[in-house]
Amino acid sequence: MTAESTYGQALRARRERRGISLRQAARAWNIDPSYLSQIERGLRPGPPGIARAADEALDAHGALEALFAEAARPRLRQSIPRVVPVVAAVPLPWGQCGPACRGCEVMTELAALVESVRISLAAGGTAATEAAEAAVETFALDYSRHAPAHVFAAVAGYRTAIGGALERTQRATVARSLEDCAGWASLLLGNLAEHLGRDPRVHLTAAHSIATGVGDARLACHARNLQALHSRLAGDLRASLAYATDGLEHAPDRTERARLAAAGQLPTLAAMHDATGAATARGIAEADFTTDTPGRFGFDAAELHLYFAEAALALDRPDDALGDAGNSAAGLDTSRPAWVAARLTGALAHAAAGRFDAADEVAHGVLDITPPERLRATSRARLARLASAPELGDIRDRVAALPALAA
Repeated sequence: MTAESTYGQALRARRERRGISLRQAARAWNIDPSYLSQIERGLRPGPPGIARAADEALDAHGALEALFAEAARPRLRQSIPRVVPVVAAVPLPWGQCGPACRGCEVMTELAALVESVRISLAAGGTAATEAAEAAVETFALDYSRHAPAHVFAAVAGYRTAIGGALERTQRATVARSLEDCAGWASLLLGNLAEHLGRDPRVHLTAAHSIATGVGDARLACHARNLQALHSRLAGDLRASLAYATDGLEHAPDRTERARLAAAGQLPTLAAMHDATGAATARGIAEADFTTDTPGRFGFDAAELHLYFAEAALALDRPDDALGDAGNSAAGLDTSRPAWVAARLTGALAHAAAGRFDAADEVAHGVLDITPPERLRATSRARLARLASAPELGDIRDRVAALPALAA
């Protein structure tokens, strides 16, 4: 950590412990809030007068001034010659660009999984179906551990391997199992496409078609739920409600009913400003939700409350949205995309209530600790909504500076 970051974090921690918002502090110290935000994020130490004023106002007894002195000390740069290794510009295989590359470590892990499936498929028999089914479970359970682009590449390779095996298999039972796996892979690709800002419709249509053909009601419900989500994000609320209602009518168990009511119907009805319909959907979700189930194909309380929060926002109930967003984020690890979604939804609730200082701090907090490649398209859309507020200019600058999603 740099000296600038140490000073900025200490300043922010003391300010927050005193219950002083970033904008209140900026007004008191006669500087722009965006400039103070940059100081707290370690982008610059700022002037000595700010350090003195902050030290006095926050009862730091010289601690902040000492940290500022270290941060502002001139440094002799490049005093030690660097030896720069010459690396040949040779394209390397997927996941093999070096041991220090975390992204490639992940890609190697996923590539190895796909390769094991290919080997098992070539062997045929029960080994093929067991490996294919186990891989789907692994993709679902590890979905949020990796950047969406990495998972998309792996699942696409997996589905290609399944397709090749289907062309070769002669046994109906094996074919049905592999078709089902291809359906779940298509569902994952559709979900990943949404998170990467791509069009998921072809993948989701394939997933639902396969589900109908093999008689997998859970897969069909998942596909309808994601079709409802995409239609809602695209602004086609009627189609969204139709997909969600169809899925709910064919839900095979309470977990699927809870998911489709909460994730499919509720936010769409709220977006239609149908408060009565939204209340009914929320009631179904609350009644049918039983316990957390893990993985991408599971459903947990954090996800349930996130949809409650989004619906409350759409119904112009920011305080209710803030409470639900807090319930969603509670207990989640900050590395999880669900935590990012919940916190940004909370920031939107603050902004909707006119609490721009709080919205600014929450959004900056998310961006400070979340690598850009882990920001899904859905979370970027939340950030874009925040950035559209004239009062949140610093957030607008940070959002504009985000690198594009990986292709």
